[in-house]
Amino acid sequence: MPDRTNLWRFTLTDPRYEEMWEHAKRLHAEALMDQTGMIADREVVGPDGRHDAGAVQRDKLRIEQRHMRAAALDPARWGRKTEQTIVGDADRPVTMKTTLAPIEVVVGIRALLTANERAMGLLTDESRSDRERLAAIVSSGKPVSPALYEILNEEDDQ
Repeated sequence: MPDRTNLWRFTLTDPRYEEMWEHAKRLHAEALMDQTGMIADREVVGPDGRHDAGAVQRDKLRIEQRHMRAAALDPARWGRKTEQTIVGDADRPVTMKTTLAPIEVVVGIRALLTANERAMGLLTDESRSDRERLAAIVSSGKPVSPALYEILNEEDDQ
């Protein structure tokens, strides 16, 4: 039997070896999961005739380890990954619109103005009106953040 390094080298040089390697990994995962049933069905009794809690915990660990290994070898079958796919018309993508309360809009705009002023090294003076602060940012000639740029160049959709 070739060692693991040579097996990996073979998978890189010949697609047939890669297919065989993937098949072997799936078989190994299947064998590991078969072992979990045998481990779980084993009767664990201590010397006093009662269930041995330590042995039960060890068996639980052995089962979990085999399940994690099987999931790594064959994630499509044994993995715990949950995937959600939303399918729709490519010409009409799914969009979600959230209506903000007026105060949420004001707080968001002020936070955006403050962040841009700090990033540009401008004086952050919240005593000025939002309009004055925006005029100072734009007249500075420095590039604005993408979020502010998008707001400034947004076309009216309504």
